Amino acid sequence: MPKKHIIHATKSLALELNMLKQQGFDCDTPTMSKKGDISWIWRELHGSRNWEGLLEPLNPLLRREIVKYGEFAQATYDSFDFDSYSKYCGSNRYKKEELFDKLHLTRHGYKVTRYIYAMSDIDLPRWLERSLVDSPWSRESNWIGFVAVSTDDESKRLGRRDIVVAWRGTVAPSEWIQDLNAKLKPLGQGNIKVEKGFLSIYTTRSGSCKYNKKSASQQVMKELKKLVSLYKEKGEEVSLTITGHSLGGALALLNAHEAATTLTKDVTFLVLSQ
Repeated sequence: MPKKHIIHATKSLALELNMLKQQGFDCDTPTMSKKGDISWIWRELHGSRNWEGLLEPLNPLLRREIVKYGEFAQATYDSFDFDSYSKYCGSNRYKKEELFDKLHLTRHGYKVTRYIYAMSDIDLPRWLERSLVDSPWSRESNWIGFVAVSTDDESKRLGRRDIVVAWRGTVAPSEWIQDLNAKLKPLGQGNIKVEKGFLSIYTTRSGSCKYNKKSASQQVMKELKKLVSLYKEKGEEVSLTITGHSLGGALALLNAHEAATTLTKDVTFLVLSQ
């Protein structure tokens, strides 16, 4: 059977940008603001004063930060293997050490420290991308995001060490997303409830699954605790920025809630999701 050609908007965009880069064109966002020192204003950019005076007109420093985190969220789509005839369908097409280089995001000054994988204990066929080959990389897991941290030079510009978590969304129809919202489950203590489907993706693990012996929650929190401890011991100020779109936006909120109730209190949190 001939290999089926599948077109995905995000993959096509990434390929087109790569081709333009190779031909010497500048593919930065057309309205990209100048990259300046924000060490004096980063708290305001992260909402400490509810973005007072920064929105109308949109402050160029804030614009650049929004674009940066948006590109991190977009990277989770651009690097994902959607090809059902690929052995690695459902995984990331690149090693974590080369992700930003392949997607031309090294200009932001971050390095990826960990990939995150997820599975679900309920039937979510429209979320999981499955390979149709006989021996796929995994039959249960999907790559779902990454953790990255600002480099030394970038941290000086930012005024703190910034840890980023980017969660992948889904290309499934909006009707399917509504199905995930249908049933609510309690989250921790109190009256907080979350969608059962989202919580399943965030917390499911299996001892028989190579990539999900630990849940997505356990994977990301282990990495965050390690990084926060590392940089706090060095006396650095640390921020945690969590981003995602669609399904990724829901996972970003779950991650932020868990991090805020688990990590040291002197970490600044920001969630950028849709």
